[in-house]
Amino acid sequence: MCGRISQSEDGRIYMEALRFPAPASNDSDYQPGRARWNVPPGIPIRVIALADGRPVMRREMWGHAGHSPKAYVNARVETAATSGFWRHMWQHGRILVPADGWYEWTGAKGAKTPYFIERKDSAPLLLAGIAAADGFAIVTAAADEGLVDVHDRRPVALTAEDAQAWLDPDQTDRAREIADRTLAPDSFHWYEVPKAVGNVRNDAPQFVRPLGAE
Repeated sequence: MCGRISQSEDGRIYMEALRFPAPASNDSDYQPGRARWNVPPGIPIRVIALADGRPVMRREMWGHAGHSPKAYVNARVETAATSGFWRHMWQHGRILVPADGWYEWTGAKGAKTPYFIERKDSAPLLLAGIAAADGFAIVTAAADEGLVDVHDRRPVALTAEDAQAWLDPDQTDRAREIADRTLAPDSFHWYEVPKAVGNVRNDAPQFVRPLGAE
């Protein structure tokens, strides 16, 4: 699952990580408004899409309901390409969700321990997403190796090359293949963070630092 992310950098940092060969659209909205280290679903956040062959950063609502009574924030890679609920978004709404990392919780209900997961090299993440008019969902895959100790699902995180291909409308037939090349578990590290991150109103740099760090 991916139900909370950090997205604190200026948008240009994320766009540079994409290394797209064409210049970004002048319509790009880079500024975070205010830096957010504890970003929940249900609000508009920055995503990267392709417009007229150029990447553009814009804001979209995290969560897609369609005709469902509830909004879904994640889409399983195993079924998104073929499910009637997701298929049109998979074919025509592939986007990227830039992030510094994401949060997961482990343990028994009422006593869960939060962890922050980021790349070992601290580079920005380019997460696969699919969008419709009312919002988007982050694509997830089964976790393996060490990541499964934190949660059995994880967001699909792509290299710059695969992220470019993910956005390409001509690559729809290869989209599942691209998503299956998500960054390996040994690309990441994770550590316990303060429990106060569980409250979305608590939003500060300390929540992306190891517990007890200055």
